[in-house]
Amino acid sequence: MDREAIIQDLIKIDFQSEYEGQGLRGQRDFTITLTTAKGTQTFPFFQGSAHTEDPTLVDVLYCLISDARVSDFKDVNEFIDEFGYDDLTKGREVYRACLRQTKNLERLGILEFLHELEVVFRDF
Repeated sequence: MDREAIIQDLIKIDFQSEYEGQGLRGQRDFTITLTTAKGTQTFPFFQGSAHTEDPTLVDVLYCLISDARVSDFKDVNEFIDEFGYDDLTKGREVYRACLRQTKNLERLGILEFLHELEVVFRDF
């Protein structure tokens, strides 16, 4: 069974990706809409310019679950230190964005399957 089928078995999720255009740094900008039985949430998603195909559910959830690890840090300063932000304002901005995304994943019930998803994404 492929990763997307396993995710659908776990969560029953609807995925929509809307291309928003090229960003200022050449990246491809998307708005992602995820819908579960608990609701609908949208997320910004970015791909480097070398990507030629739109993101899949697997691509997006892998990134969102990785970002949800923000809750592993005791505070914003530990997050900034871990990722080596020289610009503290930017580091705080990214930290807060990860927290918002994580709350939205919680609202959708996706984080209830965090352990299972981490197994699905092993070696991704």
